[in-house]
Amino acid sequence: DPVNIGFGKCYTVKEALSIILKLGNYSDANVVFNNSKPTMIPERRVSIEKSEKLLGFKPKVGLEEGIEKTIKFYREFECV
Repeated sequence: DPVNIGFGKCYTVKEALSIILKLGNYSDANVVFNNSKPTMIPERRVSIEKSEKLLGFKPKVGLEEGIEKTIKFYREFECV
């Protein structure tokens, strides 16, 4: 059975992108949202209730810390 693994809090795409750009030192990025596209989904909402019940999962890392660790991993990996 599939389960969602996540932080359990909803962020808009714009909020998540803002965190990525800040932590990645991309303050000069020119970001353009095209809201006219029918596939544009501004928020992603997932429930972690099933993973908590079935797996005893409890998130330990928030979005900002997770993004920061991911950026660090990719930058270290890229230099190898």
